[in-house]
Amino acid sequence: MSVARLLRSGHLIEHERVHHVTGRRIRVVTDEPMEVNLDGEIAASTPATFEVDRNALQVVVPARSRAAQMDAPPTP
Repeated sequence: MSVARLLRSGHLIEHERVHHVTGRRIRVVTDEPMEVNLDGEIAASTPATFEVDRNALQVVVPARSRAAQMDAPPTP
């Protein structure tokens, strides 16, 4: 199946060349420095660390997608 079709259907994370990870902080390290493309813009180069505050980023995905979900609020 094409990458575009998987992206539209919300199943991109099932593609064999997609590595799906979750976490509050992700560090990307490569053997050789590589540019990091975020939404069509070169935003950094590796090694790079990315951090997102809980529920700070709202992403629109198809309703049936397993690619994203809203976290429950933290318990006090």
